[in-house]
Amino acid sequence: MNKSAAVARSLPDLWNDFLAEVTPRGRIFPTGTPQRMVMEMAADSTAKRREIHPTCVPENLIGVAAVEELQQQADAAHGDSIEFNSHRVSDAPDAAVSYLASPGVLEWCQSTISGRTLKMGRMIFIYYGPGEMSRLHFDTAEDFEFNLLVCLRRVRSDVQKSTRTYFVDGARKVTTYDLAAGQAVWFNGRWTPHGRTPLGEGEQVVLASLGFTSH
Repeated sequence: MNKSAAVARSLPDLWNDFLAEVTPRGRIFPTGTPQRMVMEMAADSTAKRREIHPTCVPENLIGVAAVEELQQQADAAHGDSIEFNSHRVSDAPDAAVSYLASPGVLEWCQSTISGRTLKMGRMIFIYYGPGEMSRLHFDTAEDFEFNLLVCLRRVRSDVQKSTRTYFVDGARKVTTYDLAAGQAVWFNGRWTPHGRTPLGEGEQVVLASLGFTSH
């Protein structure tokens, strides 16, 4: 890659090349290891752009009916899913966004940032089965500046520790969540490196990921 092409790429794009190599199996490395240092360096380099830190949304913000409808749509779309970053994803139909478009959801998300207006963007469905994971990465799609990650289905393993979604905040801080169906986490996807540890035998996770832009 020539120098001008490298400069044209965003900082998250450039870091993703390294992070894919640092977390080839999706694991979180212990503090003090070279791999963990790289993870933390990536997070520290974008800290000033990270407007919010990963946080669970209020329990009743997303209605049961919306989660159930999105579950059905995710199941219907699974046949068209493709492999991406060691798991499967599919585009959600445009109408799927409407199930999370209640004023309460948008207003709560809006309340976490200042000086700009949020706009709901594209939604994708994310599927994980045994052995699947997500290597640590930044979101680089333009319509995923912020991300509402909603759990639609969660089947835990009876024989081993459950997988978790994790976020590297830098300064030796890693935040992890094991969401149940109906729970959600809100975060600055473009500037927060995040991933998921590998699923074990008997585990299953289905998520809806709704991207937001701001202006």
